[in-house]
Amino acid sequence: MSKLSLPIAAVLALGLATSHLHGEPITVSRATPIREITSSRFLQCAPRADEGPLAAGIFFGDHIATAAEMRTAVRDYAQRYGAPPRVVKTFYSLADDFSADGRAGQVLRALREIPGVTPMVSLEPTWRGSPDTGLLELITSGQADARLGRAAHDLAALGPAPLLIELAAEMNATFGAPWQAAANGKDTAPAAFVDAWRHVVGTMRRAGAHNVQWVFAPSAGNPHTHVHSGPSHWAWYGHWYPGDAYVDYLGLHAFNNALAQGAWVPFIELVAGDAADRMLDDMIERFPHRRIFLGEFATSEHPHHAAAKARWIEDAYRRMQRCSAIAGVVWFDMDKEADWHIDSSRASAVAYHGAVRAASAGPFGG
Repeated sequence: MSKLSLPIAAVLALGLATSHLHGEPITVSRATPIREITSSRFLQCAPRADEGPLAAGIFFGDHIATAAEMRTAVRDYAQRYGAPPRVVKTFYSLADDFSADGRAGQVLRALREIPGVTPMVSLEPTWRGSPDTGLLELITSGQADARLGRAAHDLAALGPAPLLIELAAEMNATFGAPWQAAANGKDTAPAAFVDAWRHVVGTMRRAGAHNVQWVFAPSAGNPHTHVHSGPSHWAWYGHWYPGDAYVDYLGLHAFNNALAQGAWVPFIELVAGDAADRMLDDMIERFPHRRIFLGEFATSEHPHHAAAKARWIEDAYRRMQRCSAIAGVVWFDMDKEADWHIDSSRASAVAYHGAVRAASAGPFGG
């Protein structure tokens, strides 16, 4: 089916979230008219009071792979935007070495040395030779315990300051990760995911990783329905939720990709509209005791309006800054499915600088 023939909810949802490692967007031509979506929604949350400023974070891209490159990237960011990012995200799996001698460990230790910066790891629960199907049951049965124990020991050695871990992100999506439904059976995948998550967290806590704060990060919306479905559908994000005892932050991933979507989607619709399954509002209402971290987030440029990205950034950060439920957000600063770079235009870089200025004071408190 041609993407342009899909209902608008499906068009929007197809572009709501794309995986860092696996997502393959369907794109349309720059000559294709881009539908302008408008919205009168507001986030259903209390204004920010004692929670402190929004923690503005960054993922620099795959080319930043060593400790030296990370130090340089943070320094350049601070020079450009007035302060270091409060959170810096990396991507690793259980095949990576988090010890002081391993590349992953060296990068995290370099981040620990930068005042005001909290590391964030998107952790894939995979390793060399791990299966494409049945992974969740394998983890729950203890087959990854030795790897989890080593990782916990090495991460604990970073010290008591918080380390954020997004475990098996975008579990509700459809890009083919071994922790998603297609690899575990849609009828059993949510419960299997809950069991595996609890096993990972429990195992790593027992091994001493008490500095880790766990972030539950689905894709915005229900990628299996592309409309507001809520708890009645098996893939609803809440069915994958491991429980308060195993989660420190809720989260979500959301991207505005105008060419892939065929539409320009305002921030509020991207995270709380019908095509987003009203996810952010639902999280705020359903889990008032858990704050929210948008672990991947960005917009492309509008193919026909040069200032649109700048205005989108200003609107998104203004709304998040006012919302007490949102602890932080990580900008996905990479040219991948689209050019997500902050500075894809001078106007967008200026808008981002102004948006994060108030969000750059002091370390992320957790």
